[in-house]
Amino acid sequence: MVLDRYILREHLRPFLLSLSVLLLILMLDTILEMMDLLISKGVPFFVVGQIALFSLAWMLALAVPMAVLVSTLMAFGRLSADGEVLAMWAGGVSPYRMLLAPLVASATLTVGMVEFNDRVLPEANHRVKVLLAAVHRKRPALSLKGREGTFVDFPGYSLLFRKVKGEKLYGVTLYGRGKEGITTVLKAKWGELNISPDGETLTVTLHQGEVHRMDPKEPERYVRTNFSKYVLRISGLRMGLRLEEVGRGDREMSIGMLKEKIKELKAKAKKAESRISEIALKLGIRGETTEEILSRARAISRGKLGGMLAQLEVLKSYRRSINRYEVELHKKYSIPAACIVFVLVGMPLGIRVRRGGLGVGFGLSVGFFVLYWAFLIGGEELADRMLVSPWAMMWAPDLLIGALGIYLLLRMGAK
Repeated sequence: MVLDRYILREHLRPFLLSLSVLLLILMLDTILEMMDLLISKGVPFFVVGQIALFSLAWMLALAVPMAVLVSTLMAFGRLSADGEVLAMWAGGVSPYRMLLAPLVASATLTVGMVEFNDRVLPEANHRVKVLLAAVHRKRPALSLKGREGTFVDFPGYSLLFRKVKGEKLYGVTLYGRGKEGITTVLKAKWGELNISPDGETLTVTLHQGEVHRMDPKEPERYVRTNFSKYVLRISGLRMGLRLEEVGRGDREMSIGMLKEKIKELKAKAKKAESRISEIALKLGIRGETTEEILSRARAISRGKLGGMLAQLEVLKSYRRSINRYEVELHKKYSIPAACIVFVLVGMPLGIRVRRGGLGVGFGLSVGFFVLYWAFLIGGEELADRMLVSPWAMMWAPDLLIGALGIYLLLRMGAK
């Protein structure tokens, strides 16, 4: 027990110091954005202060695992450099026994960070969005940043877009919903959004695209029209600034909300698959799965397949959204779990590098965290494109670095 307290005390100071430094580094970009809001856009200081405060949540979610790695490297580096690790070994204390207290502490921290990611982080992200929505009322496209690839719902319509640049949306798809389901699909290279002064009407101006119209009762009736410019007005927005009136993106949802959203999207995807099967039956195409139906449909003309192709686009959009939400769900667990993984790899590395101070600890930590984050971001991109399972890619960095840590520990134990 005395040994455990001693080892944990060695971790505490570098953990707090590195956490402070990391938060300061992460805040630099946010500070510049806040200065722009304060000076260029004339946003009140109180509002800017709230945005900065709530933005600390996502920084903390990233900084804590990295601070764990820095503190583990520095603590065991110091103990090794002063010969204390060797003295413990000589006294019959194995490396695995030395690791016990940091491992229990990191597991406790992991549980705490999962709770933080579930309860605090989504609310903080949502409040930032609400405040920015007020700031960007005159430039609505800016308030949609971070929601690329997910459905944004308006009365009677669902908006999907690939990228936001300035005040323009690129790769825009707008789904018009009726009582029987999706009746209209508008696809455009780019578009613009404007909100009326009373916040009740959204004007969507689309450029260089096409309109797909279908009758859910008679899916084979399908019309496609090209356009260079298309203006659509959506009323009944009620764009108030109250928290409950603003929709949530995937990073503003708790674990329960994400699971519910995934369940809802899977039900919609199943319905889209059923519609594809219905259209196929009317066209005389048979198949056990959606893929078989589409494979056999290639011999039929595009005109007859219009309704089916439109439903296929809807199905793909649902599947992409499901993957995106599943990615976010697994991240709520996998990033906190990095606390445990970084202790496993940090202890043997710290003993090897010995005394190196904060600089060496930070250098190694940055290297590992860049590797970890590259895996995570690359995996997120692949999962969003439906190339790999969201679960596999979100947990791959933890599994790989954890395996390296266990290997180093076993080698150290063997010596």
